[in-house]
Amino acid sequence: MVSEVVMTESYVMAREVAGDPVGMGAYGMDSHNVQRYITAGGYVRNEGNVQVHGFKPYLVSHRSIVPQRGQGYNLLVPVCLSASHIAYGSIRIRARIHDPGGNPRRRRPSRRSKTRRLFRK
Repeated sequence: MVSEVVMTESYVMAREVAGDPVGMGAYGMDSHNVQRYITAGGYVRNEGNVQVHGFKPYLVSHRSIVPQRGQGYNLLVPVCLSASHIAYGSIRIRARIHDPGGNPRRRRPSRRSKTRRLFRK
């Protein structure tokens, strides 16, 4: 699904901020090996591994989990959201701070919550 907002590396690394957040992510971007090959010296090498870590929690856009206007309504797709390959490598991890598509009333952190402390100015 390609939505009005496609979550990309820019959102995950906070170069862009989702103006309509529905959840948060915090895992690093990763993409596992594409293939293994044997070098001229006879060694096995992995190819296509990407591991990018070390950034703060980020916001996931509501518009990335709903279809574009005119393509449907009353539908949330939190698992197959609109994202680039590398951004999905972070968003897909279950250990997110909040789940896109979850109950919005339960998303408000308490005064003592760790999430609230992360985003204090």
